Amino acid sequence: MPFLVTAHSTQPGKEDLYEKFLQKRKLWFVRNLPGVKRYDVYRTDHRVDDPAANKPADMRYNLVAIIEVEDLEAARKMHVGPEYQAFMAEYIGWLEEDPSMYVAHEVESTAELSKQEFIANHSEDTATA
Repeated sequence: MPFLVTAHSTQPGKEDLYEKFLQKRKLWFVRNLPGVKRYDVYRTDHRVDDPAANKPADMRYNLVAIIEVEDLEAARKMHVGPEYQAFMAEYIGWLEEDPSMYVAHEVESTAELSKQEFIANHSEDTATA
């Protein structure tokens, strides 16, 4: 299943405008676009290695969004469609820069394998395990 992934930040002082837009319009709009199966949005709080790096006074609205789409053609149609383009034009000026959207696919997970299954299938990777 293909995913679209984007990350962006608001311009300083535009956090409240973006929060209002996100809650009142964007979440519903994107989740109801044709071809969108799921839309998850995450707001980052601070860096793991330096929690003091983003103090509340200078904290911007930093977002990571993941959109699961039916297929790449649905994603292309959504991204270039006039409804989506008009929607993006409505708030793009609040963002720090024009956000890029990437096509991504989930990496195969070996997390569910038992240790024996993992060793049997990935013996070259177990030298440090």
